[in-house]
Amino acid sequence: MLFDRIEAAPLDPVLVSIEQFAADPRAQKVNLGVGMYYDAAGRIPLMAAVRQAESRVQARLANWGYGMSEGLAPLRTGAAELVFGADAPAIADGRVATIQSLGGTGALRLGAELLARLAPGAQVALSTPSWANHPSIFAAAGLPLVSYPYYDRATGGLDWPGMRGAIAALPAGSIVVLHACCHNPTGVDLDQAQWLALRDLMVDKALIPFLDLAYQGFADGLEADALAPRLFAATDLPLFVATSFSKSFALYGERVGALLVVTRSPDEAANLIGQCKNSIRNMYSTPPTHGAALVGEILGDPALRALWASELETMRQRIHGVRAALYERLAGIGNDTDLSFIVRQKGLFSYTGLSPAQMIALREAHAIHAVADGRICVAALNEGNVDRVAAAIRAVVGAGAFG
Repeated sequence: MLFDRIEAAPLDPVLVSIEQFAADPRAQKVNLGVGMYYDAAGRIPLMAAVRQAESRVQARLANWGYGMSEGLAPLRTGAAELVFGADAPAIADGRVATIQSLGGTGALRLGAELLARLAPGAQVALSTPSWANHPSIFAAAGLPLVSYPYYDRATGGLDWPGMRGAIAALPAGSIVVLHACCHNPTGVDLDQAQWLALRDLMVDKALIPFLDLAYQGFADGLEADALAPRLFAATDLPLFVATSFSKSFALYGERVGALLVVTRSPDEAANLIGQCKNSIRNMYSTPPTHGAALVGEILGDPALRALWASELETMRQRIHGVRAALYERLAGIGNDTDLSFIVRQKGLFSYTGLSPAQMIALREAHAIHAVADGRICVAALNEGNVDRVAAAIRAVVGAGAFG
C-alpha cells in the first residue's frame, strides 16, 4: 500500500520543546526554547509603528488581491536599503536583485534552490553549530554539506583560528553560510577586524558568501549589524543575503522576509529575479501581502521608520539588561566558572554551556523549558522569572560545573 513505507520523521528539537512546554501543567513554567522576543511583561509586543502602519494600509485598502511573484515593491526597496544602505553603489547601479520571501527560512530555501541550479554540486559550509534548520534547507536543495569550526566551548566565544583555517581550505566556488549578526544558537559574533579578514580571505579564495541576517538591530544596532553584507557587497563576489522581519518587527506569523543577491550588472539582476519568479511560481505562486505591506509602509516613511527604529533599540537594550541580570545572579556558580560570555554574546540567544542532562533536569525538576544543546532564549527572561531561572540553573549545576 502507498503509506506502508512511511517512516517517522526526525524530530526538530525546537518543535519538541514547544510541545513539551504546552503539555507541562505547572503554573510557573518558563519557555526559553522559542526564538521570539518578549517584552518585560513576557508578551510578544505589537509595535506602535506596526499599529500605525496597519491603520494607514487599512484606510486606503481596496482589496487583498494577488501580488507579483517577486513581492511588493515598497518591501523590496526598503529591504535592500536597510541591508546595504540607501546610498549603496550596488543599489544605485541596479545590481541588487531583491525578492520577497516567506520569512528568512523562505529566503534561504529560495537562495539554495537558485544555487543548486547555478552551481550544481557546489558544497555548502555551515558553522559548528549552526541554526538547526540550515542543514535540512540546503540538503533539500541537493547541495552537499561540510562544516567549519565556530564555537569555542572553553571560552564561550569564537574559535577564530579554527574557523579561518577551515574556510581557507575550502575549494573555490564553495558556498559559505555566515550569520551576519546574533549567531543562532551561540550568540557569538565576529568583530569588525575578523569580518574584514574573512572578507579578504573569501575574495582571495573565490568563495561565495551566503549571509543569514535574521536579527538586524538586535546586536549593536541597525547600522552596525549590517556591517557584514556591506563589506561583502563592496567586493566582486556574488553575494546572497537572507533577511527576516519576523523578529525586528515582531511579525512572526506574517512570514515577511527577502532574498537579496548582489550581481555584476542590472541584466544579471533581472535574469536572477526571473529565475526566482519561476521557482516561486512552482512552489507557492505569490507571497502573502499583509505583513509585507506593513513593513514596506514603515520602511518607506521616515517618521514611521524612526519610530520603529526607536522601538527596536528599546528591545535591544532590554535584552542586554536581562543578560546582565542573569550573569549577576549566576555569579560564583560552577566552581567559579567564568560566565562573562553571557553578556558578551549578542541577540536573542545564549549558548549556556549546560549539558543535555542538565537541560533535561531544568525541564523535569524546575519547569524551565529549552532545547537540549544548552541554547536559551534570553529575550524570554524578565524580572518576573530571571530569579527562578538562575536558581534552577544553580540547582542543576550544584557543586559541579557546566557541561
